[in-house]
Amino acid sequence: MKDFFKKNIVLVVILAISLLFSLSLAFFAFTEWRKLKGYQVNLVELRAKIEKLNEERPYPLQENLTNIKNDTAILLEKLTEINRLFGRPYENALKEFMKTLAKEEEEHNYLTSLKEWEDFFKKNYKKNESAEKLLSDFLSKKGSPEKVQEAKKAFIEVARKRSVEDINDSTVNGMILESLSIPRNLSPDACKVYTQNMEIALFDFAKSEIGRAHV
Repeated sequence: MKDFFKKNIVLVVILAISLLFSLSLAFFAFTEWRKLKGYQVNLVELRAKIEKLNEERPYPLQENLTNIKNDTAILLEKLTEINRLFGRPYENALKEFMKTLAKEEEEHNYLTSLKEWEDFFKKNYKKNESAEKLLSDFLSKKGSPEKVQEAKKAFIEVARKRSVEDINDSTVNGMILESLSIPRNLSPDACKVYTQNMEIALFDFAKSEIGRAHV
Protein backbone atom coordinates (compact mmCIF):
# COMPACT_ATOMS: atom_id res chain seq x y z
CA MET A 1 0.00 0.00 0.00
CA LYS A 2 2.85 2.40 0.84
CA ASP A 3 4.46 1.66 -2.51
CA PHE A 4 1.20 2.42 -4.23
CA PHE A 5 1.00 5.84 -2.56
CA LYS A 6 4.64 6.59 -3.36
CA LYS A 7 4.23 5.66 -7.03
CA ASN A 8 0.95 7.53 -7.40
CA ILE A 9 1.55 10.55 -5.17
CA VAL A 10 0.33 13.02 -7.83
CA LEU A 11 -2.86 11.06 -8.39
CA VAL A 12 -3.49 10.83 -4.64
CA VAL A 13 -2.97 14.58 -4.18
CA ILE A 14 -5.29 15.37 -7.10
CA LEU A 15 -7.95 13.06 -5.73
CA ALA A 16 -7.61 14.63 -2.29
CA ILE A 17 -7.96 18.15 -3.71
CA SER A 18 -10.93 17.06 -5.81
CA LEU A 19 -12.55 15.51 -2.74
CA LEU A 20 -12.05 18.67 -0.65
CA PHE A 21 -13.37 20.83 -3.49
CA SER A 22 -16.41 18.56 -3.93
CA LEU A 23 -17.16 18.53 -0.20
CA SER A 24 -16.88 22.33 0.04
CA LEU A 25 -19.12 22.80 -2.98
CA ALA A 26 -21.60 20.24 -1.67
CA PHE A 27 -21.73 21.96 1.74
CA PHE A 28 -22.27 25.38 0.16
CA ALA A 29 -24.93 24.02 -2.21
CA PHE A 30 -26.69 22.15 0.62
CA THR A 31 -26.73 25.25 2.84
CA GLU A 32 -28.15 27.46 0.12
CA TRP A 33 -30.56 24.69 -0.91
CA ARG A 34 -31.96 24.54 2.63
CA LYS A 35 -32.51 28.30 2.60
CA LEU A 36 -34.11 28.10 -0.81
CA LYS A 37 -36.41 25.25 0.25
CA GLY A 38 -37.42 27.22 3.32
CA TYR A 39 -38.42 30.22 1.23
CA GLN A 40 -40.21 27.96 -1.25
CA VAL A 41 -42.20 26.30 1.53
CA ASN A 42 -43.23 29.71 2.87
CA LEU A 43 -44.20 30.79 -0.63
CA VAL A 44 -46.35 27.69 -1.17
CA GLU A 45 -48.06 28.23 2.20
CA LEU A 46 -48.83 31.84 1.34
CA ARG A 47 -50.27 30.87 -2.04
CA ALA A 48 -52.41 28.21 -0.35
CA LYS A 49 -53.70 30.82 2.10
CA ILE A 50 -54.55 33.16 -0.76
CA GLU A 51 -56.47 30.42 -2.59
CA LYS A 52 -58.31 29.48 0.60
CA LEU A 53 -59.24 33.09 1.29
CA ASN A 54 -60.50 33.51 -2.26
CA GLU A 55 -62.81 30.54 -1.75
CA GLU A 56 -64.30 31.94 1.45
CA ARG A 57 -67.58 33.83 1.67
CA PRO A 58 -67.69 36.69 2.29
CA TYR A 59 -64.50 37.61 0.46
CA PRO A 60 -61.53 38.65 2.64
CA LEU A 61 -60.77 42.30 3.16
CA GLN A 62 -58.72 43.97 0.44
CA GLU A 63 -56.24 45.09 3.10
CA ASN A 64 -55.43 41.47 3.98
CA LEU A 65 -54.98 40.51 0.36
CA THR A 66 -52.62 43.44 -0.13
CA ASN A 67 -50.53 42.38 2.87
CA ILE A 68 -50.31 38.79 1.62
CA LYS A 69 -49.23 39.95 -1.83
CA ASN A 70 -46.59 42.21 -0.28
CA ASP A 71 -45.24 39.28 1.77
CA THR A 72 -45.12 37.15 -1.37
CA ALA A 73 -43.16 39.86 -3.18
CA ILE A 74 -40.63 39.94 -0.32
CA LEU A 75 -40.17 36.17 -0.47
CA LEU A 76 -39.66 36.27 -4.23
CA GLU A 77 -37.05 38.99 -3.76
CA LYS A 78 -35.22 36.78 -1.23
CA LEU A 79 -35.27 33.90 -3.69
CA THR A 80 -33.68 36.17 -6.29
CA GLU A 81 -30.94 37.13 -3.82
CA ILE A 82 -30.16 33.45 -3.14
CA ASN A 83 -30.09 32.61 -6.84
CA ARG A 84 -27.76 35.53 -7.39
CA LEU A 85 -25.17 33.87 -5.13
CA PHE A 86 -24.48 31.32 -7.84
CA GLY A 87 -23.63 34.09 -10.30
CA ARG A 88 -20.93 35.62 -8.13
CA PRO A 89 -17.96 33.91 -9.82
CA TYR A 90 -18.53 36.29 -12.73
CA GLU A 91 -19.45 39.36 -10.67
CA ASN A 92 -16.10 41.10 -11.25
CA ALA A 93 -16.37 40.35 -14.95
CA LEU A 94 -19.87 41.83 -15.00
CA LYS A 95 -18.65 44.96 -13.23
CA GLU A 96 -15.93 45.40 -15.86
CA PHE A 97 -18.51 44.76 -18.58
CA MET A 98 -20.87 47.43 -17.21
CA LYS A 99 -17.99 49.86 -16.68
CA THR A 100 -16.79 49.47 -20.28
CA LEU A 101 -20.32 49.74 -21.61
CA ALA A 102 -21.04 53.01 -19.75
CA LYS A 103 -20.94 56.19 -21.78
CA GLU A 104 -17.87 58.34 -21.27
CA GLU A 105 -19.88 61.40 -20.24
CA GLU A 106 -21.80 59.56 -17.49
CA GLU A 107 -20.49 58.44 -14.12
CA HIS A 108 -20.55 54.64 -13.96
CA ASN A 109 -22.51 53.06 -11.14
CA TYR A 110 -22.64 49.26 -11.04
CA LEU A 111 -25.81 49.02 -8.92
CA THR A 112 -27.57 51.57 -11.13
CA SER A 113 -26.68 49.51 -14.21
CA LEU A 114 -28.09 46.37 -12.56
CA LYS A 115 -31.30 48.23 -11.69
CA GLU A 116 -31.62 49.38 -15.31
CA TRP A 117 -31.35 45.77 -16.50
CA GLU A 118 -33.85 44.50 -13.91
CA ASP A 119 -36.37 47.20 -14.84
CA PHE A 120 -35.87 46.50 -18.55
CA PHE A 121 -36.23 42.74 -18.05
CA LYS A 122 -39.43 43.05 -15.97
CA LYS A 123 -40.97 45.48 -18.44
CA ASN A 124 -40.13 43.58 -21.64
CA TYR A 125 -40.06 39.92 -20.60
CA LYS A 126 -42.71 37.75 -22.20
CA LYS A 127 -43.33 34.05 -21.64
CA ASN A 128 -41.16 31.80 -23.85
CA GLU A 129 -39.15 34.78 -25.09
CA SER A 130 -35.41 34.30 -25.50
CA ALA A 131 -33.35 35.87 -22.72
CA GLU A 132 -30.51 36.45 -25.21
CA LYS A 133 -32.84 38.55 -27.37
CA LEU A 134 -33.75 40.67 -24.35
CA LEU A 135 -30.06 41.10 -23.56
CA SER A 136 -29.35 42.11 -27.15
CA ASP A 137 -32.20 44.66 -27.09
CA PHE A 138 -30.96 46.05 -23.78
CA LEU A 139 -27.37 46.39 -24.99
CA SER A 140 -28.45 48.06 -28.23
CA LYS A 141 -29.93 50.84 -26.11
CA LYS A 142 -26.77 51.16 -24.02
CA GLY A 143 -24.22 51.63 -26.80
CA SER A 144 -23.08 51.04 -30.36
CA PRO A 145 -22.26 47.51 -31.63
CA GLU A 146 -18.56 48.37 -31.35
CA LYS A 147 -18.99 49.49 -27.74
CA VAL A 148 -20.95 46.35 -26.87
CA GLN A 149 -18.28 44.14 -28.43
CA GLU A 150 -15.59 45.98 -26.49
CA ALA A 151 -17.53 45.42 -23.26
CA LYS A 152 -17.93 41.71 -24.02
CA LYS A 153 -14.18 41.37 -24.59
CA ALA A 154 -13.59 43.01 -21.20
CA PHE A 155 -16.01 40.52 -19.61
CA ILE A 156 -14.25 37.55 -21.24
CA GLU A 157 -10.82 38.75 -20.16
CA VAL A 158 -11.81 39.00 -16.48
CA ALA A 159 -14.06 35.90 -16.44
CA ARG A 160 -11.32 33.64 -17.82
CA LYS A 161 -9.22 34.37 -14.73
CA ARG A 162 -11.86 32.80 -12.46
CA SER A 163 -13.20 29.97 -14.56
CA VAL A 164 -12.14 26.81 -16.36
CA GLU A 165 -15.04 27.13 -18.80
CA ASP A 166 -14.46 27.83 -22.47
CA ILE A 167 -15.52 31.48 -22.60
CA ASN A 168 -15.57 32.95 -26.11
CA ASP A 169 -17.71 35.08 -28.41
CA SER A 170 -20.27 32.30 -28.86
CA THR A 171 -20.74 31.61 -25.13
CA VAL A 172 -20.25 35.05 -23.57
CA ASN A 173 -23.94 36.03 -23.80
CA GLY A 174 -24.92 33.05 -21.66
CA MET A 175 -22.22 33.95 -19.13
CA ILE A 176 -23.41 37.56 -18.94
CA LEU A 177 -27.01 36.44 -18.46
CA GLU A 178 -25.95 34.00 -15.74
CA SER A 179 -24.11 36.79 -13.90
CA LEU A 180 -27.33 38.82 -14.21
CA SER A 181 -29.19 36.02 -12.35
CA ILE A 182 -30.78 34.52 -15.47
CA PRO A 183 -30.19 30.74 -15.19
CA ARG A 184 -28.89 28.76 -18.13
CA ASN A 185 -31.43 26.76 -20.08
CA LEU A 186 -29.85 23.34 -20.65
CA SER A 187 -31.51 20.17 -21.87
CA PRO A 188 -30.73 16.96 -19.90
CA ASP A 189 -28.25 15.85 -22.58
CA ALA A 190 -26.57 19.26 -22.76
CA CYS A 191 -26.37 19.37 -18.96
CA LYS A 192 -24.69 15.95 -18.91
CA VAL A 193 -22.10 17.00 -21.49
CA TYR A 194 -21.49 20.27 -19.63
CA THR A 195 -20.93 18.41 -16.34
CA GLN A 196 -18.53 15.96 -17.95
CA ASN A 197 -16.55 18.75 -19.60
CA MET A 198 -16.35 20.66 -16.32
CA GLU A 199 -15.06 17.57 -14.48
CA ILE A 200 -12.32 17.14 -17.07
CA ALA A 201 -11.45 20.85 -16.98
CA LEU A 202 -11.27 20.88 -13.18
CA PHE A 203 -9.09 17.77 -13.15
CA ASP A 204 -6.69 19.31 -15.70
CA PHE A 205 -6.62 22.55 -13.71
CA ALA A 206 -5.80 20.76 -10.45
CA LYS A 207 -3.12 18.73 -12.21
CA SER A 208 -1.49 21.82 -13.70
CA GLU A 209 -1.54 23.64 -10.34
CA ILE A 210 0.11 20.68 -8.62
CA GLY A 211 2.70 20.58 -11.39
CA ARG A 212 3.51 24.25 -10.84
CA ALA A 213 3.83 23.68 -7.11
CA HIS A 214 6.46 20.99 -7.72
CA VAL A 215 8.54 23.16 -10.06
